[in-house]
Amino acid sequence: MLESIGFEVIVARDGTEGLEAFASFQKDLTICVIDVTMPGMGGLELVCRIREQDSALPVLLVSGYSHEEVRDGDAKNVSFLQKPFTVDQIRSAIESTG
Repeated sequence: MLESIGFEVIVARDGTEGLEAFASFQKDLTICVIDVTMPGMGGLELVCRIREQDSALPVLLVSGYSHEEVRDGDAKNVSFLQKPFTVDQIRSAIESTG
C-alpha cells in the first residue's frame, strides 16, 4: 500500500529489526509505520526506543486492536490507524500525522 502511494519502504520483521533500520536510515525517514503487535520487541516499545533518539519523527501505529486497547499514551507525533484499512485511509492518516 505504501509503495502504491509513493513511499519507499524499509521493511522490518520485528521490533529489533525496526530499531536497527531506524538507526541505519534515521536521517532519511519521513515517517515510521509500526504495527503494535510484532514478535520480540512490540510496536509500543519500539516507539519508546525511537523517541529516545528522535522526538519529532512522525509515527503511525497500526493494529487490529482498537485505539483504546492499544493505549499509546497519546505520544507526540504518534497517530493510530485500526486495521483493516484502505489505501485512502492510510494516506489520510499519514498526511495528518505529525
